[in-house]
Amino acid sequence: MKQSIISGAVLCMGLWFCTSCNSDKVKVGVAMDILDGRWAKDREFIREKVAEMGGEAIFTVANNDAAQQALQVRQLIEQEGIDVLLIVPTNSAKAVDLVALAKKDGVKVIAYDRLINNADLDAYVSFDNVQVGRMQSEYLLSKVPTGNYLLLGGSPTDNNAKLFREGQIQGLKTAVADAKVQVIGNGWADNWSPQFAYEQTLQLLNEGKQIDAIIASNDRLATGAVKALTEKGVSYPVAIAGQDADAEACRRIAEGTQAMTVYKPVKDLAYSAAVAAVMLAEDKDVPNLNAKQNNGKKEVPSVLLSPVRVDEHNLIQTVIADDFLTKQAVYGETGRPRKRE
Repeated sequence: MKQSIISGAVLCMGLWFCTSCNSDKVKVGVAMDILDGRWAKDREFIREKVAEMGGEAIFTVANNDAAQQALQVRQLIEQEGIDVLLIVPTNSAKAVDLVALAKKDGVKVIAYDRLINNADLDAYVSFDNVQVGRMQSEYLLSKVPTGNYLLLGGSPTDNNAKLFREGQIQGLKTAVADAKVQVIGNGWADNWSPQFAYEQTLQLLNEGKQIDAIIASNDRLATGAVKALTEKGVSYPVAIAGQDADAEACRRIAEGTQAMTVYKPVKDLAYSAAVAAVMLAEDKDVPNLNAKQNNGKKEVPSVLLSPVRVDEHNLIQTVIADDFLTKQAVYGETGRPRKRE
């Protein structure tokens, strides 16, 4: 009887340990680049959705340091034992090796909002980034059909920056061919630095150039351009298009100092990526794949969401309605739009 009781106790203990050790909780490693602007929200929503699905999200942040990201990815794979790597590459070219490292260890890889070319990705989750750039150009042309345009590009190591520029050029092509629009600057900002945008804008103004419109590939670049325009005391209107719907940019839109931004509903993006990660880890079909993206190595199964144009007329119906920003963040303490003259 004693032996039976002990055996039963050992059996129960064994089952408890077995349950503990084989809980099969999916581990999603999320290698982020930065947490500036919208990216903190991406992290929040990914964590939330993965947990809702019974998994665990483990985050690292490289802070624009590709070498640091490489170390972090290695730690996620070797020390954390992740099942899936969700990566926002700091440097898309260098991230190819990180994808190979993960795949060698049996870890599935999803590129999050930045495509990694020539890599064996399992999935890609983003927006139609060519459409983002085209949306910027077409909007500004509706406001400024003729004049000097300045294009402020993102990081040359970020594939998205190239896609934004592709769309911007597509949108401007006819106007440039008809000599209605002159592109007077089209540089690229290392690490998406606002300082580059500031210096590029300031240089053109110091050369006596009139800038009629600025297409900034994100709102941080728009911030740098606005700083230069303000310092030089530019009195004529300059139409500015940005991207990411940062709080500062949306305040400028409300105040009339930025024409528009492109809002990419982060919650939809993060939730789509989280679902894809957990489903891939469980060897299940990902339900929300709607496209394939050629990255030079393969046709990558993709989730491509639609971006949203935001200007003074739909701030409330978009970024505020989605709880992306509060009314106070956009309109100040009153939380109400100011009356236009």
